[in-house]
Amino acid sequence: MESGNEIPLVFWPFMALIIAYLGTIFYLLAHLRRAHHQVWTDMGSLSLTSFFRKQPIQAVLGQFRFIDFPLGTRYKSLNDPKIVTLVWAVRLLLIACTALWAFLMFPFLLP
Repeated sequence: MESGNEIPLVFWPFMALIIAYLGTIFYLLAHLRRAHHQVWTDMGSLSLTSFFRKQPIQAVLGQFRFIDFPLGTRYKSLNDPKIVTLVWAVRLLLIACTALWAFLMFPFLLP
């Protein structure tokens, strides 16, 4: 007997993808800070604690600068195979998260 309050089976893979996505972004930022410090500085020296160390508007602007990095082509100019791999991982995980999110949300959009 179903009560209607069960978590959909696809929820746990979705959460795993979100954690993988955030972990990949964290690793990308750490690699940029170590190997390409100037690029990392140009993006606003992003980290997980940016909002606590800076003015919120500066942190938000830094996030927008970072979004352009994996979705744009600037990473190619660095000639770093590790960056290329991480950027493609971020892109694929973003697509997978979006697809699973739509799959989770679609039943709730039906009348």
